[in-house]
Amino acid sequence: MVTEVTVPTLRAWHEWMFGSQRRAVMLIDRALSWLDDRDVDYHPLAFDTLVTGAWCRLGTGDITSAGRLIERAHAQASSFPSAWNQLQAGHLRARLALITGEPTQAL
Repeated sequence: MVTEVTVPTLRAWHEWMFGSQRRAVMLIDRALSWLDDRDVDYHPLAFDTLVTGAWCRLGTGDITSAGRLIERAHAQASSFPSAWNQLQAGHLRARLALITGEPTQAL
């Protein structure tokens, strides 16, 4: 999990913030595929990958894929004891609402 998901997720986040959007998507796709191939869900490391994947998708304008990842992250957030996860998922939902022209949903 660390080698195939955590490290690529961190690298994708770094690329998303400071490097190449294309490279970020490539890295996060690999991590997401690994999770999906193994039906890994409701895991703290999987949550971070979903969040990073959603931000990368929003950055490329892939609203549909971003929405799916955001909903998966939102579903997982309530299963973790940390309010931080809920905050991240909520922020992503709000950002998606703003992008799709639904500002009242963002509130």
